[in-house]
Amino acid sequence: MNLRTTRRQVDAEIAELREMAKRNSHVNVTVPISTIENKDPDEMILVQGIWVATPWDGMRMSLIMVDDSTNSQYLMCETVYEVDCGIHRHEGHVEEIQMLEGRITDAMHNVVLNAGNRIKYPAGEPHRPVVAAGSKFIVIFRKVG
Repeated sequence: MNLRTTRRQVDAEIAELREMAKRNSHVNVTVPISTIENKDPDEMILVQGIWVATPWDGMRMSLIMVDDSTNSQYLMCETVYEVDCGIHRHEGHVEEIQMLEGRITDAMHNVVLNAGNRIKYPAGEPHRPVVAAGSKFIVIFRKVG
């Protein structure tokens, strides 16, 4: 295999990824930010690839993709400084968190997630994540019922 062949293969793979991104592109996707505390909205509207500030100061999120076959939404989240999300729940949606960097402490369930850890909350399960400064994680919301 020579350099030209390798370059053509890479270019073909990039083109395929771009096509896949176009097919999976969603605009104005509703994300379930349901809460027990009254200060936060019930939902947010996200556009794929656009970073948006969350109701919690110091955190932003971006819609990565939507998988219609599983009714799942994949979000990338990151914090600038420590963020206490308060007690909240997501009615009708399972929430899964996959830690990439940093730490989340679920103050309600006394669980600590570090890079490489994950947790899944059943639909409607109250939880209280406290996210360390500089954390990055993926959230997957899957609609059930």
